[in-house]
Amino acid sequence: VAGFCIAGVFTLTEGWINESTSNAVRGQVLSIYVAVNYFGVTLGQGLIAVIDPADVLIFITAAILISVSVIPLSLANIQAPTPVQTIRFPIKKLFRLSPLGFFAVIASGVLNSILANFLPVWGREIDPTNSFIALIMLTFVLSGFLCQFPAGRLSDMIDRRYVLIGAAVLLSIGGIAGLALPSDLKHIALTLIFITGALIPIFYSVGIAHTTDFIDFNDMVAASAGLLMVYGLGTVIGPLIGGQLLTLIGAGPGIFISVVVIGLALSALGLYRNIVGD
Repeated sequence: VAGFCIAGVFTLTEGWINESTSNAVRGQVLSIYVAVNYFGVTLGQGLIAVIDPADVLIFITAAILISVSVIPLSLANIQAPTPVQTIRFPIKKLFRLSPLGFFAVIASGVLNSILANFLPVWGREIDPTNSFIALIMLTFVLSGFLCQFPAGRLSDMIDRRYVLIGAAVLLSIGGIAGLALPSDLKHIALTLIFITGALIPIFYSVGIAHTTDFIDFNDMVAASAGLLMVYGLGTVIGPLIGGQLLTLIGAGPGIFISVVVIGLALSALGLYRNIVGD
């Protein structure tokens, strides 16, 4: 029930943002939106260090914060989007409009779910204390928060495909470094996590911006729901892949092999789409 409700919040929020934003600044606006989201996730990870994750208090706190967040929206003097007639936007149509944006959003979901689920497992192999696990997750989400706006602004200044290709190439390099370096050392592990955490959210915000550049105004909300479903598909696939790799080769190598493979695949697709055009 919680997942269903949160998906609804994200769908309406992203649809509203896309409908109210022009193509010229969509990358920046979506990057700010994702950065704010990551800031909230950062604060949430920080709670792990001060509240026992097994304690019901942490869930009560989250529920209260979500409820309170509705108050500013209710009081704001902002015109809501005009209701539209489109009730669905087929996922295959999203793929036809922008294969690169489509797979960038999926890649974001896959990688986010792999790291969110298995970074704590890898962290416990390095240092089993809760404070270090919280530090790892804080580094992961904080890097995404810090790097969102520069990437979004850049995607409004140049072709968004170049931003996605560049992020994918850098992600691959970071993954290769993770496989080559002794990542059981704390400072190296945190540096690698910061790099991957900074790049993965770019696939989501710029991927959505790139896809919605091709979508009609009246289809924005329905298309946002479709893109959220695409992201959700990635989050389902991620743990299945990551779990198998963790079992076969361990948490650290499994994470970085996933990063390298997805980074290389997405950069290759980006280069191909740049040749044939989205």
